Amino acid sequence: MTAKSGLSIRSEANIESDKIGKLNYGQTVDVLKETIEPFEIIDSNNTISKYWVKIKMNNSNYDYVFNGYLEFKKKYTSYKVAKQFFNAHVRSSILEQRYLTTKNFKEIYAKTLEQDYYYEPETGHHIGVDADLILDAQDYPDDGFKISSFDSKSGYVILEGIGWESFKVSVKVVNKNGLYLVDGLIKISLC
Repeated sequence: MTAKSGLSIRSEANIESDKIGKLNYGQTVDVLKETIEPFEIIDSNNTISKYWVKIKMNNSNYDYVFNGYLEFKKKYTSYKVAKQFFNAHVRSSILEQRYLTTKNFKEIYAKTLEQDYYYEPETGHHIGVDADLILDAQDYPDDGFKISSFDSKSGYVILEGIGWESFKVSVKVVNKNGLYLVDGLIKISLC
């Protein structure tokens, strides 16, 4: 933890929740999960925009802190975001999918979605072709996906279907200001 004055620990992932403790400068915690709750502060005329994270302390407590003042000991790509994104897609969790992607991904998806409609001259309506733009397949693994492999240099993750190992998806994961997000879908293989 890098804030010299300490960092409040809260019972929920928001500034209005109860303060239940404080992390001291240099204290170590385990980050269990990043939430979808963004938070922004201004510190010495610098704006810090990050997220609330669920932490584990003293082997028992599970509480929340703002990750703008956390420095990670291990430098690694969180490949789990790729799996989390596709499993959210299978569950139709639209909000969860959106917070797991980059702005670039969202913009390309929106443009593709617009192109997914055609104009019906007889009715005067725009009609969707009703395709799955993420998986681009009629069927996909109902039980979700697991990580098959990854390349730490390129950020590419290969996911495979649970119970359908030949259904593979290549996903690009990037680090945007300390937050790992899905930036692109490369290809789908249904071998």
